[in-house]
Amino acid sequence: MLTLLLAAGLSFAQSVGDFRILNQEAQLLRFQGSDEISATVKKGTKVEIVAEGKGTVRVRAGRDFGWVDPKLLDEVPKKDK
Repeated sequence: MLTLLLAAGLSFAQSVGDFRILNQEAQLLRFQGSDEISATVKKGTKVEIVAEGKGTVRVRAGRDFGWVDPKLLDEVPKKDK
């Protein structure tokens, strides 16, 4: 069971504390699974992963926080890390 949990954790591309780039404009949802938007963030914005949920990740973009689909996130180019 522990091996399965570790393997599942390693397969998730984002980790808490990592930085990613939005590959399109994104609406940050205030609560996981809600329709309430806390902020809209432009394509190309660098965001920090602050939490992981079921099918979504919570990110910080400057002073704004919210939940987004992980498909909207790309790795930060090496020169910008």
